[in-house]
Order: sequence, then C-alpha cells, then structure tokens
Amino acid sequence: MPLEWLYFIDGQLLEIVFYLFGIGLGIRCLAFLVNIFKSQIFPDQEFRWKKAGKILYLFAVSFLPYHRGLVKQPVYTILRYIFHACLFIIPVWYSGHLNMLMDTRLGWYWEPISDNYIETATLFVIGMGCLFIARRIVFPRIRKQSSLKDIFFVLITILPFITGYWYVNETLDHISLFKNYMWYLHVFSGEVMMAMAVFLFIRTKLDTSRCVGCSSCTIACPTGTLEAKETESKRVFLYSHYQCICCGACVSTCPETAAILKHEISIPLFFSFFRKKKINEIKINRCEGCREMYAPDPQIEKIKTILCTKAIIPPETMGYCSRCKKLLSSHMRLPDPI
Repeated sequence: MPLEWLYFIDGQLLEIVFYLFGIGLGIRCLAFLVNIFKSQIFPDQEFRWKKAGKILYLFAVSFLPYHRGLVKQPVYTILRYIFHACLFIIPVWYSGHLNMLMDTRLGWYWEPISDNYIETATLFVIGMGCLFIARRIVFPRIRKQSSLKDIFFVLITILPFITGYWYVNETLDHISLFKNYMWYLHVFSGEVMMAMAVFLFIRTKLDTSRCVGCSSCTIACPTGTLEAKETESKRVFLYSHYQCICCGACVSTCPETAAILKHEISIPLFFSFFRKKKINEIKINRCEGCREMYAPDPQIEKIKTILCTKAIIPPETMGYCSRCKKLLSSHMRLPDPI
C-alpha cells in the first residue's frame, strides 16, 4: 500500500472522522431535544423548568437502551450496559490514545486509566461481541429476527478493539504483513466504527406477520414516538426515530411479540429530522350493525382461529361491536348504520 494512503489514514482521514463524529452526534442530540419538546407529551409549547427536567431525563435514559428489559433479563441487560460503557471508556481513557491526543494541535490530556484495567475491559468487549454474534446464530427466535447486517454491525464495533489488542500485545507480529500494517488497520477500523455510529439508529420495527394492530405499543410509548392514526378503513402506525429513547416499552408490552428493536444504518434517516415514517398498517373491521370501526382484522381472525382449534363455533355476534352486542342480547333495535 502506498505510504501516502497510510499517512492519510492516520492523519487527515482521522481528523475528518473526528469532526464528523462530533458534529453528527451534536446534530442528533439537538434533533432529539427539539422533537421531544414538540411531541404530544408536551401539549403546550411554553418553556417550564419541570418540562426541561423531564426532557433532560428522557435524554439521559436514551443512553440506556432497552432499560425496560432490566426486569426480565437483569444480568444480560447489565452486561450490555457495561459493554456500551466500555466502548466509550476504553478509547477516551487509554494512555496510548491520550499521548497521541496531547501531540495534536488540541494538546488535550487527562489522567488515563491503568493499562491493566483497559486490557481487561478490551477483552470483555471482544467477549461480549462474540456473545452477541453467537446469540444471533444459535437461538432460533433471535436468528429469525436477525440478519447478516446485525452481525456486520457487531463485527465493525469490536474490530477496533481486536486490532488494538493485537497491536499492543504484538500478537501477530510473527506475520510481517500484520506487523507492518496492524496500526493502520486499527486506526482505520476505529474510523469506520465512529462513522458508523453517526448514522446508526436503534429503531422500533413491527413484524407485520405477527402484529394484530392492538395499539398497546403506542399506549405504552412514553415519548409519543409510536403513534396510531385511523383512516377510513385502516389503522396506520407511525414512528419517529428522533423521539425514540429505545426504552423497549413497546417490546415488553406487545402481546404478540411483534415489536422489536433493530439497529439500522441510514444516511436518509439522519437527515429526516421531523418526519414520522409508516412502519405498519392494519385493516380495521366495521361493525355489521352500526358500521363503525371496532376491531383490527388480524385480531378477529386470531380469535376465530383460537376458537376453531378448540372446536368452538364462533358466535354470530363476532362481527358486531360491544354496543351492538348488548343491543342484540337485549333484543333491542340496532342503531341505523352511519
């Protein structure tokens, strides 16, 4: 590889990526705060200290993705939080990185963490990354919800830590190729990871084959990120990625396990600051009596399926809303259709 390329990787490109990372995260934080301020959880747009406190709280918990899962999977959730903390702590407090930073025109330096602790944390990150990949391969339910992109995200995340560990410990120095280029591979993999972080989103997705349109996810959502709007014959689910704090409320409350949190890299999403995206739509049945919308079609079909599996004939009032069912049971006249 030409020396000019190598100098570019650990020189100009590194500086460009640092600026991209800082500016990108700043834009994302600002977009989040603006979207939360304008959301339906704050009907009035006047500034109040109580409102500011709640916005700051939501901003803080957004750095703890899927904290609603802490009750169901406490050990795994805590390990995942430690993993994410190490992703930040290791690059920022490693003495080798700080020495490099001090030699730049910024001249910044602060007390580093012991190299022994950093090495232990690095091995933890690598081990957890391997665990994340293994879960997506071994467990059928998780494998069904995952794709090769999910494995790719994990590999890109842990590659700087693998190459950094190899470089510091001279693990592969007996191979001349790695001895000469391991440093540049470490720097380049770190640049790719930082660039990826700017455009990486954790998004709620609804499995259209499982969702019955009950709207429990929209009711549980603490920030109004998920919203259900009803048209003439459909219930449309909308999602705003810049309002989402990735709390996992939609996942934990969904009775059909249709809601999932997925990683997605997207440049268009980064620039979609205020747009809500349609993530699912469900047909709504109309009452056979009053013709008003009363229940999602997948819910009715699921009830019929359950009744059939138990050899129970679905009642004749299945196609009526609760109000018309009461009128029918009382032998009263049904309301005129709208």
